[in-house]
Parts: sequence; structure tokens; C-alpha cells
Amino acid sequence: RFIDNSSLGATITVGGTTSVQAFSPFAPTAAYSTSVVGGSGYFDRTGDYLTAPNNAAFQFGTGDFTIECWVYYLTAPTTGQGIFFIGSGYLNGTTAALAMGSDGGTGYLSTYYGGGTNTNTSYVLKQNTWTHIAMVRSSGTLKAYANGVEVFSVADSTNYSYSYPAIGGWYSTSYLLNGYISNFRVVKGTAVYTSAFTPPTAPLTAISGTSLLLSCTNAGITDATAKNDLET
Repeated sequence: RFIDNSSLGATITVGGTTSVQAFSPFAPTAAYSTSVVGGSGYFDRTGDYLTAPNNAAFQFGTGDFTIECWVYYLTAPTTGQGIFFIGSGYLNGTTAALAMGSDGGTGYLSTYYGGGTNTNTSYVLKQNTWTHIAMVRSSGTLKAYANGVEVFSVADSTNYSYSYPAIGGWYSTSYLLNGYISNFRVVKGTAVYTSAFTPPTAPLTAISGTSLLLSCTNAGITDATAKNDLET
């Protein structure tokens, strides 16, 4: 993502399709390292998504939880693309499911929860840049964050008894993601973030209560220059 590392910390606004690339005038100082650089999963929107089996670790009940990841849209979010879904079945639009993604037509960040929906008109998801998103419930309040900034808050006491997570889409195979997801983490029983925060600057770890952590660093073939994606 574009970030001002000076003491000013100015907010950088992206114009057009400007994108972050692994290219600079400086020689690399080290080879690719999973512990420092991390990794991501690639989704091409032609049937790509991930699911996990039924497990009580994904049944949050009425307690606290955190679902977070980094997402990078390769095509305009205005086409409507889901990021994740947790419900009684994967990608099927079950009522009261937990889900986040982009609203078709507007590209706004949309949050599904407890039978309700919020399309946040103050935050438009970006193309060609990494965005950290998080859905957090703390003591009966559900919040959504984008790059550490709270964009949605609502009272939510829903008993989430579902147990099937899906990553890379929502509702049905018509709303799959074209892009990358990195460090997808589900933490049961803990609200990792309760107010505005600085997005993680290093790969996430399996803290206490972690039910799922997709680091995406176990590629069979890796380019040590970190410049090429190899697909087998």
C-alpha cells in the first residue's frame, strides 16, 4: 500500500490505477524470507476459493471474535467481490452469516452480520493496493475496520452457531474475488482490536484462540527475488 513514512504521516490518495510493484532503483539487500515478507493466496475469480471443514472452532456463539486479513483487488471492486464468508454452508447466502466484501456497482466495503447488512458509503475499497480489513465483536458490539480505521459499528448479540468458513468469495460462485488475500486469521474468544489501530507491519502469528491462520508461505516453488509468481 502507499504510505508516508515521514514524521508527517500524510494520507496518500490513489488516482487512477496506480499500483504498488516489486520494482525500485535500489538493489535487493536480501532474498525472499517468509518470516519477514510473508505470502498471499491468488484467486482468479474463475472458480478459486478456499473452504474449511465443519469445526466448533468457528462457532463463536455470543462471544467475542476477530476475523482479519489483507486483500488486494486486481480488478475493480465495483464488480462485487466477496472476501470471506462464515455460515452454515459455504458461499450460499445463509441468513445471519458473517461476511465482508465489495458492493457491486459502488465498490463500498460491505459487511454482513446477524441477518443485517451494512454498505459503508464512507469507504471505497481500492484496486491495485493492499487493504487490511477486520471484523471484530467485543462485548456485544460488532465493528468493521479498514486499514485500522473504524468504518462501521453496531450492537450485535447474535448467537453465531455456524461452522463453515470460505475465503475468496461470498454468496455464490458469481461473487468470487479476483486478487490476493494474505494472512487470513480467525480468532475465537478475543477482540484483537477495540479501537483505531495501525495495521500489522509483519506477518500475523497464531495468538491464543486462533482458529485459522492462512500465511500462504508454503509455496512449492518460490522465486527468491520476490519478483515473480510461479503457478504449477
